[in-house]
Amino acid sequence: MKHALVVDESRAIRIVARRILALNGFEVFEAENSEHGIALWSQWKPDLVLANWYATGADWFFKNIRKHPTRPTTKLVAFLVEIDPRETESAVRAGVDAFLLKPFTRETLEAVLDDISLFSEYVEPVVSQGLVPDCFADEISEIDELIPA
Repeated sequence: MKHALVVDESRAIRIVARRILALNGFEVFEAENSEHGIALWSQWKPDLVLANWYATGADWFFKNIRKHPTRPTTKLVAFLVEIDPRETESAVRAGVDAFLLKPFTRETLEAVLDDISLFSEYVEPVVSQGLVPDCFADEISEIDELIPA
């Protein structure tokens, strides 16, 4: 099983990303900020990291992952809210492999996974795999409307 780490201060973004990634065969870990993200990355060494480029410490976060000698192959995806050539250039220098504009859909995230060679066919619904705790049921039903089946 592939592992992914989603780092974003928005709980909704983390939930949507988690659900889509789980549908594509990933075990997903979440962090609210770069510091927590680097701690989880150090522990799990995921195959994929999706993180908010605008978060405090994002440049440091991406650079530390990219230069780590034991896991230089981790695919790094930066969440952006707009395409700004200066920001994308800085992100590429920090080691980012791809960009994903927020808000995103299942199709756009899967297209990024395909671009970085991590796409797989539909696995199973997240809820049937027990990956979404019952306490998120209301939020997931609201998010379901954002992700086409």
